[in-house]
Amino acid sequence: MMTKCACVVMLVLLGHAFPSFGQAPSPQETEVAQAWHRLLKQLETGSLAASKELMTDTAFASLMQGVKPTAYGEALRRFAVLYQQEPLRVRLLSPTEAALEVGRLDLEAGYYPSGFRIEYRAGKWQLVAYYPSK
Repeated sequence: MMTKCACVVMLVLLGHAFPSFGQAPSPQETEVAQAWHRLLKQLETGSLAASKELMTDTAFASLMQGVKPTAYGEALRRFAVLYQQEPLRVRLLSPTEAALEVGRLDLEAGYYPSGFRIEYRAGKWQLVAYYPSK
């Protein structure tokens, strides 16, 4: 009986400390996550031209910083493979804009998530900013 009470108390505390604990993502958060995974799939398997259509010139430049133009396609594929298995957190900023945190936070190991911002433009979600992990 005491164990059940402790579990209930723990769930209540988690629910108050983390309002989204135990809640399913909203339909829009799910849509954003699906758009993110479609973008990664496109970067991994699609053409460079089609991949560039899914992001702004600024976002593309920040992703390709330090990469030679002849290596863009391979760099995008490596990027996609790296980020496909990483934890994703979606934060809606507005109905047409979302901030993404991709990766895990482990201060002791020196792991920090990368940040992304995507916006809904011309009927599709488009990557507009990339903030690499520190």
